[in-house]
Parts: sequence; structure tokens; C-alpha cells
Amino acid sequence: MKSLMISLALLVTLPCACGSVEVPGDAEDVASYKQSLDGYFDHLNGMRLKNGYSSTVYLVMDGCKRGIADAATYNRIFRDWRGIQDMSSVRLGDWPLYCVDIDSDSFLMLSPTNGGLYLYTNKKRYWVSSPSVRNKYYFDDRKAIRLPDSIIDSIPRGFDLY
Repeated sequence: MKSLMISLALLVTLPCACGSVEVPGDAEDVASYKQSLDGYFDHLNGMRLKNGYSSTVYLVMDGCKRGIADAATYNRIFRDWRGIQDMSSVRLGDWPLYCVDIDSDSFLMLSPTNGGLYLYTNKKRYWVSSPSVRNKYYFDDRKAIRLPDSIIDSIPRGFDLY
């Protein structure tokens, strides 16, 4: 298991869309920290998690635990509420500190020409790479909004979901 030794003296608070998070010192330290975690949590991608004491549901995407803004957002993206796991049942360890939540403007988009499915969140599009990934993430493509390719292509691209 990877272990990270980060001196408390190197921690600073940086603003993000969801408030403040602590990350290692300067930009070089942050890049090194992110790189050390790359792929470490990828086996959890697609999982939907919930802490028994909170109403927040999280989606693991790109190895990051991302809070879903609210129930309306959740219902626009996922099939239903089944299959959400309690976080205490998953050995999580230390989550990366640089994750951005799934915002309340999120939805699924569908290309009318090639049937490509995309998750739109935080002003980016994330391509869902295959039907098995749709199932893995529990996305409901029946809720996807068909948009012209010209509109989909004009949205900045995020990483691909595998």
C-alpha cells in the first residue's frame, strides 16, 4: 500500500468550488502529490457511496470521491437509488484532496449521430467510453438529452470514463 508522508508545515489552504481544501505547499508539491496518487483509487471508479450519517451521495470518478450536488442532480444522471454502498463497507484510506464535486447543472448528453454518451458537469464533457462503463457508473442513458454534435463538441473535454 502506498503511503504518503506530508509534513504539516507544507500544508496550505487553497480555494475550490466546494470551499477550501488542504493540499501540499507550492505548485510543485501539489503536482507531485497528485502524481503519487494517480491510479491509486481507480479500482473504485463508478461506485456510488454514502456515509450513513449524511444525505450526500458520492460518485467515484477518476479515482476521486465527488459529492453529488443534490437529489435532483442524482436523478438526472442515474437509473435509481439502488446499489449505493455505505462508505464504511469500503476500505477507502486517504482520498485525494483535489476532487471537484458533481455540480447541480450536471446531466447526461447523447450524440444523435454516433450515440456517444457524455456526462456534463463543471462546464466539461466526460465521454462514457462503452456500454459496460455506462453500467459500471449506473448511468441512465434514457435520461440523456440529445444535443447536436456541434454543441457537444463546443464544450471543453474532460477525461474519458473507463
